[in-house]
Amino acid sequence: MRNNKGDWMPQGEYLSCVNYQESVFVERKPIGYLIHEPTGSSFAVYKPISRFHALMLWWCFGVKFERI
Repeated sequence: MRNNKGDWMPQGEYLSCVNYQESVFVERKPIGYLIHEPTGSSFAVYKPISRFHALMLWWCFGVKFERI
């Protein structure tokens, strides 16, 4: 159960736990970034994006996908 502090285990998608007893966590690294050049904002991307989705993000929102 999530409300019991003794039984709590992480449930996030971007963290993976190596050992629950020692609470050692490994953070997933991004595979690319979505960059909006007029505002200078960028968002990390953790899952692959198809070419069609990247094209639609650029065409609709002006957000450019760049792989690392």
